[in-house]
Amino acid sequence: MLFDGGVHGSDEASVYRELCDAAQEWIEALHQEGVPLPRARNLADYTGKFVVRVEPVLHQRLALKAMAAGESLNQLVAKTLTKA
Repeated sequence: MLFDGGVHGSDEASVYRELCDAAQEWIEALHQEGVPLPRARNLADYTGKFVVRVEPVLHQRLALKAMAAGESLNQLVAKTLTKA
């Protein structure tokens, strides 16, 4: 599996080389198995919307927190995710 053990190095260049080697090994493994490479993604592939299911109690707590801050639940979540 790609990056199973991570990539390491003493400096940025050595980490980059190791990352490139790992990616090349992954590509070769896919070719050997007859699996096509995943298609490239771009920003147009993302709508900005996704669904997250949480426990009702957490939903309530977050909605109340957003209301207390004078913002929507969506604004609270987006702001919180931006910090992550």
